[in-house]
Amino acid sequence: MFRLWRDDAYLDSMLAVLAGAWAHCLAHGSQPPPASVVLAQPGHAELLHQIVALAAGAVCVADVASSQLQLPPGADTFAFWRS
Repeated sequence: MFRLWRDDAYLDSMLAVLAGAWAHCLAHGSQPPPASVVLAQPGHAELLHQIVALAAGAVCVADVASSQLQLPPGADTFAFWRS
């Protein structure tokens, strides 16, 4: 388990990128939106740099075994390992 401190600049950047993607989808009627819609948003590259900086400052506060995680019924336990 990792602790990240709140970063309002990151939150603002993330919301701006997502709002731009949302507006693009509404304007173009994309249902579902193409995977590249977020990548094409202004500020996306800077958002990635902010994520890397936040991750570098993360502090491990607990080592929790996967067998101890409480997951909802039907949760996909391998979601992050699929490509």
